[in-house]
Amino acid sequence: LRAGSDLAGMRLDALDLPPHARSGVYDMVNSHPALFRLAGKPEIVELADRFINGGRTGQVIVKGLQLRMDLPGNQSELLGWHRDRDYFQSLPQNGVVLWLPLVDIDERTGGISVVPRPVPDVEFVELVKHWPGRKPMRGFEGKEPDRGLAEGPPPVRGGCRGGGGGFFNLWNMHRSEPNSSER
Repeated sequence: LRAGSDLAGMRLDALDLPPHARSGVYDMVNSHPALFRLAGKPEIVELADRFINGGRTGQVIVKGLQLRMDLPGNQSELLGWHRDRDYFQSLPQNGVVLWLPLVDIDERTGGISVVPRPVPDVEFVELVKHWPGRKPMRGFEGKEPDRGLAEGPPPVRGGCRGGGGGFFNLWNMHRSEPNSSER
């Protein structure tokens, strides 16, 4: 599966913009029609249907999209341990998330860590994040996530080639990892 998006080659660091202007570009690109076209590709719908419904329906409803552009060294916009279920409360219980990097992701360029099991003992609290130059973002983060991570399999650190990806359940706790690369 290839990303096939006109966003795939975008590099905000190459624009030589100050951080607050980069954040404005981030907000603008986050609602770009190319994201919706990408999410509705038949290959993605088929994979999501197999993951959720065992391939029985041939239909998937795209309820929300989130584009992340994690710039090198930027620690301020990282998301702590959270579940996407809290952001999409109107979805059915069996919803999934597709993490689909548009560029190659490895340990240096950031990525994502996912807990491969439900973590029922963690309380999630609502908060509003304020980032320079960006509109405020409503969020939910684990209050004491380490308590829930002490038992069971450890989180899995995700990385993959651009255009690859992975599905996980809306209930799985996950967090973004810092980009320590030059790009």
